[in-house]
Amino acid sequence: MRVYGDITIPLSAANTDLIKVGLLFPYSKNVALYKSPADRRSALSASSTAMPASVRSMSMNGWMNPIQSWNTTRAHSIPGRDFRKQTDILKPAGIFTFIDENHRAAGPHRRLL
Repeated sequence: MRVYGDITIPLSAANTDLIKVGLLFPYSKNVALYKSPADRRSALSASSTAMPASVRSMSMNGWMNPIQSWNTTRAHSIPGRDFRKQTDILKPAGIFTFIDENHRAAGPHRRLL
């Protein structure tokens, strides 16, 4: 996994160790990179600022080398494109890899900023 855990579960949302055992951490050994500085959200809920604080709010594009293609797990009117290697990305300027999520929105389908 790129980053382990479930951001909707408080013990997971506040656990920096789950970031440290992820596949991306050896390339970016700073847990602060995984969270927007503007995000004051609690791990308890998106509408709270009580402690413990959530430790991440950045997301990775689900089409970037997914473990299982979203085309096989969800119905789509127009299938998406899985990017498995760098040469699959024909126009890199038009593709996002990481994005900051709206920390005020609740649930796994947060609105993007």
